[in-house]
Amino acid sequence: MPYFIGEYVYDKGPEKRDAARMAHRDYLRTLFDQRKVLLSGPLADESQGYVVYYADNLDEATELLKNDPYNLQDGATCKGPREWTILLRADYLPAG
Repeated sequence: MPYFIGEYVYDKGPEKRDAARMAHRDYLRTLFDQRKVLLSGPLADESQGYVVYYADNLDEATELLKNDPYNLQDGATCKGPREWTILLRADYLPAG
Protein backbone atom coordinates (compact mmCIF):
# COMPACT_ATOMS: atom_id res chain seq x y z
CA MET A 1 0.00 0.00 0.00
CA PRO A 2 1.21 3.51 -0.71
CA TYR A 3 1.86 6.31 1.75
CA PHE A 4 0.10 9.68 1.62
CA ILE A 5 0.77 12.95 3.40
CA GLY A 6 -1.94 15.25 4.69
CA GLU A 7 -1.00 18.81 5.56
CA TYR A 8 -2.87 20.82 8.19
CA VAL A 9 -2.36 24.58 8.13
CA TYR A 10 -3.39 26.21 11.40
CA ASP A 11 -4.83 29.38 9.89
CA LYS A 12 -8.36 29.32 11.34
CA GLY A 13 -7.47 30.85 14.69
CA PRO A 14 -6.67 29.14 17.99
CA GLU A 15 -10.30 29.03 19.15
CA LYS A 16 -11.46 26.95 16.16
CA ARG A 17 -8.41 24.70 16.31
CA ASP A 18 -8.73 24.16 20.06
CA ALA A 19 -12.45 23.35 19.70
CA ALA A 20 -11.68 20.54 17.22
CA ARG A 21 -8.36 19.34 18.68
CA MET A 22 -9.55 16.49 20.94
CA ALA A 23 -11.87 15.06 18.27
CA HIS A 24 -9.02 15.35 15.74
CA ARG A 25 -6.63 13.48 18.05
CA ASP A 26 -9.22 10.81 18.85
CA TYR A 27 -9.87 10.34 15.12
CA LEU A 28 -6.15 9.97 14.37
CA ARG A 29 -5.73 7.56 17.30
CA THR A 30 -8.51 5.38 15.87
CA LEU A 31 -6.84 5.40 12.45
CA PHE A 32 -3.47 4.70 14.08
CA ASP A 33 -4.96 1.66 15.84
CA GLN A 34 -6.29 0.51 12.44
CA ARG A 35 -2.79 1.01 10.94
CA LYS A 36 -4.07 3.73 8.62
CA VAL A 37 -2.00 6.49 10.26
CA LEU A 38 1.70 5.93 10.78
CA LEU A 39 2.90 9.32 12.01
CA SER A 40 1.30 12.61 12.96
CA GLY A 41 2.10 15.84 14.71
CA PRO A 42 2.59 19.59 14.47
CA LEU A 43 5.73 21.47 13.58
CA ALA A 44 7.54 22.92 16.59
CA ASP A 45 6.28 26.43 15.77
CA GLU A 46 2.70 25.07 15.62
CA SER A 47 1.99 26.77 12.29
CA GLN A 48 0.99 23.49 10.69
CA GLY A 49 1.00 19.73 11.14
CA TYR A 50 1.33 16.60 9.05
CA VAL A 51 -0.16 13.13 8.99
CA VAL A 52 1.29 10.15 7.14
CA TYR A 53 -1.53 7.89 5.98
CA TYR A 54 -1.14 4.28 4.86
CA ALA A 55 -4.01 3.68 2.43
CA ASP A 56 -4.93 1.43 -0.48
CA ASN A 57 -5.16 4.35 -2.90
CA LEU A 58 -5.63 8.09 -3.25
CA ASP A 59 -9.42 7.82 -2.93
CA GLU A 60 -9.16 6.12 0.46
CA ALA A 61 -6.55 8.61 1.70
CA THR A 62 -8.76 11.48 0.51
CA GLU A 63 -11.70 10.11 2.51
CA LEU A 64 -9.53 9.75 5.62
CA LEU A 65 -8.42 13.38 5.38
CA LYS A 66 -11.89 14.62 4.45
CA ASN A 67 -13.42 12.98 7.55
CA ASP A 68 -10.90 14.48 9.97
CA PRO A 69 -12.58 16.73 12.57
CA TYR A 70 -10.10 19.50 11.75
CA ASN A 71 -11.65 19.50 8.28
CA LEU A 72 -15.27 18.89 9.34
CA GLN A 73 -15.21 21.50 12.14
CA ASP A 74 -13.09 24.07 10.27
CA GLY A 75 -10.24 23.80 12.78
CA ALA A 76 -7.51 23.91 10.12
CA THR A 77 -7.05 24.11 6.38
CA CYS A 78 -6.49 20.51 5.28
CA LYS A 79 -4.40 20.04 2.14
CA GLY A 80 -3.75 16.89 0.19
CA PRO A 81 -3.39 14.10 0.48
CA ARG A 82 -0.34 13.66 -1.70
CA GLU A 83 1.27 10.32 -2.42
CA TRP A 84 4.71 10.00 -0.87
CA THR A 85 7.41 7.73 -2.26
CA ILE A 86 9.68 6.55 0.53
CA LEU A 87 13.17 5.66 -0.59
CA LEU A 88 14.65 4.88 2.81
CA ARG A 89 12.69 3.53 5.75
CA ALA A 90 13.25 1.75 9.02
CA ASP A 91 12.59 -1.99 9.01
CA TYR A 92 9.75 -1.68 11.50
CA LEU A 93 7.64 0.49 9.15
CA PRO A 94 5.36 -1.37 6.72
CA ALA A 95 6.55 -1.56 3.14
CA GLY A 96 4.79 0.71 0.66
